[in-house]
Amino acid sequence: KKEWSLDYITETVSENLHDVLKNELKKIRLGTNSADKNTQILIEFMNGLYFHHGYQGIMTTDLLELEETKLAKKVVGERIVNQRQKRLDKEYPKS
Repeated sequence: KKEWSLDYITETVSENLHDVLKNELKKIRLGTNSADKNTQILIEFMNGLYFHHGYQGIMTTDLLELEETKLAKKVVGERIVNQRQKRLDKEYPKS
């Protein structure tokens, strides 16, 4: 009887954990898909710019990071923080 009870508890916990993880993984996958889509769009833009201007090399941020790049990083970082805060506020509303 004890083994049946442990098996039942294990199965129940496993099913609940599976449901919770499934929902969380879905959110992660959607976020990753969005980031991947945006990255691919940016690569296409950069490819078009390189073609249009006939660039033959690449300047990496290790060599020189422009102020515009620093600004873009700052804006994106702030956007991510704001989106995270909105999500947390939605999940845990102040009562």
